[in-house]
Amino acid sequence: MGVVSISGSCCRLRWAAPPSPPALYGEPQPTGAIKVSGGYAKQVSSDFPKSHFAVWGRAAAVDKGLIKEVMAAHPADLMLLLLGFNDMGWFYSDSIGTLDSIHTLISNARAANPKIKFAIANVPQRSFIGGREDLPVSTNIYNSLLRDTIPKWSTTASPIHPVELEENYNCQPSSCPVGSDGLHPNAMGEYQIARAFSQTLVKDFRIGSSALSIPNDVPARPLPVPSNFKVFTSPGGVTATWDPGKPPCS
Repeated sequence: MGVVSISGSCCRLRWAAPPSPPALYGEPQPTGAIKVSGGYAKQVSSDFPKSHFAVWGRAAAVDKGLIKEVMAAHPADLMLLLLGFNDMGWFYSDSIGTLDSIHTLISNARAANPKIKFAIANVPQRSFIGGREDLPVSTNIYNSLLRDTIPKWSTTASPIHPVELEENYNCQPSSCPVGSDGLHPNAMGEYQIARAFSQTLVKDFRIGSSALSIPNDVPARPLPVPSNFKVFTSPGGVTATWDPGKPPCS
């Protein structure tokens, strides 16, 4: 079974790399798959699968135009989808526009494989950001729309099942103990995300016999502050450097 995972809010330790020059105003924007280099956190096994489409900072508004090409190059029959926060958080669209982007992504994926299955997560809340009173409201509206719409999108050949991430991820406008920065997961948060997906995989797709159990004691993952951090202009846009061995999390 091939599986494609798509996420816009995963947090990984990555090494710095020069950015590509941005397209000039009025020029066609790139549509090909974006290359991402760098490893996972040091504790992650070296044989952990690296062939995925989960990239930090992504929005459904972007991925909907990339997914058909990605699936044509890397066939899959099950998609784990965690997108939407960046669409509303970074003003790509409102809740209705985000739902439309998810629907377009599904349609484009089905164009590559009409029988692909989907496990689609709703959007978690995050700790409150001053001036963004709209974000908790938009998140609630989107999650309600997604819950009501998934059954209409689902087909016998290409079923879609929801992943209740918001309900299983302990992050709210008042506090976010499972987030390293008010949203992106710390070690416990990663367990909670994995458990939410495993519940859907077991219940709806009959993959596995029981949902992931979260250990009572999850060791904290150290996130040291990088030293000698510098940002300066460059031909590619902006370059950031820091001392080796202490990469920041983006």
